[in-house]
Amino acid sequence: MKKEVKDLMTFWDNAFNLSEEELSKQMEGVNPDKDYLELAPSKKMYDALVELSKKDNILDYGSGNGWASSIMAKNNAKNIIGVDTAKNAVIFAKAYAKANNAKVDFKEIDFSYLDNEKSDLFDGIFCSNVLDVIPDEVSISIIDNLARIAKKDALVIIGLNYYLDLKDVKSTDRVRVEKNYYFIDNVLRLNSKKDSEWEKLFNKDFDVIKLEHFSWPGEAEAKRRLFYLKKK
Repeated sequence: MKKEVKDLMTFWDNAFNLSEEELSKQMEGVNPDKDYLELAPSKKMYDALVELSKKDNILDYGSGNGWASSIMAKNNAKNIIGVDTAKNAVIFAKAYAKANNAKVDFKEIDFSYLDNEKSDLFDGIFCSNVLDVIPDEVSISIIDNLARIAKKDALVIIGLNYYLDLKDVKSTDRVRVEKNYYFIDNVLRLNSKKDSEWEKLFNKDFDVIKLEHFSWPGEAEAKRRLFYLKKK
């Protein structure tokens, strides 16, 4: 495995590295009766998850702290599997789902997980902030595998960060730019591509049904991307 991927796995695992006491304190603040729109970074993201919740078998690939899976579970999704390569993220997600009374099957995986999954397995797939923080060859492999494990009528929703023109980024002691890659402290933090570049990658396996732009709270412009895909 390339060093960039190993460094990424370590970075995200450390990001969720909490002691049992710290994790317990965070879960104490979870209110299972709250409006689950509050768990999503935007209304468009929430609506996308509500749409996915109608599917029978859902994969949340790169589930992180489990917020998306919890939203789908609270919207009566039948079967949800949330997977992540970061062990500590899976620990957090399990605790978070339990605190939210959300039924989700979370699993720790490695990057061979999709290679070993059966074809035509899921009719709903969610993958947010994954493809654009890993090297091209890994993201392309994931796209191909998501198409293989998706049923013919599957809805696949891909969330991406906003496009950053790296020509305008100056290198510093901490920041490094290589082609379309943006590194901070030698950890790949963004694989920056325009909408059309991502669409070209998706078009090998999928038809793009819809592209929506959205923003996170506090952002002035809606530049983040949600691709709705249908298997060809």
